[in-house]
Amino acid sequence: METVFAVAMLLGGPLFGRFGDIFGARAALLLAFLSCLFTYLILSFATGLPALFFSRIFAFMMHAMHGAQMVMTDVSGAKDRADALGKLGVAYGVGMVVGPPVGGYVTVYFSEQSAAGVAAALCVVSMAIVVMFVPQSTKDPSHLSSSRDPYNSGGVVNVKAILSLLSIPAVAYVIGLKTVMGVPAGVFQAMFTVVNIERLELTPETNGQLLSYIGFVTMVCSLKLSANTLANLQ
Repeated sequence: METVFAVAMLLGGPLFGRFGDIFGARAALLLAFLSCLFTYLILSFATGLPALFFSRIFAFMMHAMHGAQMVMTDVSGAKDRADALGKLGVAYGVGMVVGPPVGGYVTVYFSEQSAAGVAAALCVVSMAIVVMFVPQSTKDPSHLSSSRDPYNSGGVVNVKAILSLLSIPAVAYVIGLKTVMGVPAGVFQAMFTVVNIERLELTPETNGQLLSYIGFVTMVCSLKLSANTLANLQ
């Protein structure tokens, strides 16, 4: 099931980026949360393997963090962009600290389906926050004309426009680096919880507390990175 999830995210990543380029970062972020909503709704009613596998298909566009990075990149200036993205990482860490224990407690006192239902409800809250606080157009008006930006022309499924980015050496380097780093990270994410529960015999509650600790470490590292970046810029 985790393989289906990883493949869906891999195939959907480039299309999600194209969607954001054409329709805007706000629309992309809403699409990401909508995909999360469908995933968790199906999980909350799942009673067998077919429903579990079907729920993972919506990971195709479940790139909320990437959507948030799009918004942050558009609304921040060149000088403070790295600091803004670092603070976004801190917010992600806060979510990692709070989310796993809540999910663990809900699972222990109610059920796994209830935890998925709570996650679905929070997706609705997130979509409402995006609608209320993220402007409909986050890009500079001078960059909105598709005639000035060849990468934004055509439809979402524009393989030529996507592949043309690989001709840029810096882009190809970053994609290659992310791929190399993503393989061990993906294996870790897929197997960490399984090992905790099956080999270490952790309960959902204690596993959530462990994931919360990992989120805390992530938040501290993001704070340190943001502070160092700001100090270097000054």
